[in-house]
Amino acid sequence: MSLSTLYHLDFLVASIDDQNELIDYFFNISYWQFYDLCLLANVVNMIHVERITPYISDILKQYATNNMPTASVETVSKILINALETSIIQKKMTLLDIY
Repeated sequence: MSLSTLYHLDFLVASIDDQNELIDYFFNISYWQFYDLCLLANVVNMIHVERITPYISDILKQYATNNMPTASVETVSKILINALETSIIQKKMTLLDIY
């Protein structure tokens, strides 16, 4: 997560290897827990928006069906805000169109 802050300061994305490591972790999540949500909220700016969009959709589905603790609501909001900011920085407006 500390790397995410450094990348964010210069609006950079992580290397493909680092992105793949994060994506592999997120791919194995079937039920998003608080830790997973916090991790995504803090590293979303390191990953290309197109690669993270399916996971954001999955989180929103879980949130919409009330399968998420109420304590996670603020973290979901942070993920959405960070993802939208990232899509603007990366000039990938498809995420804006989806949501």
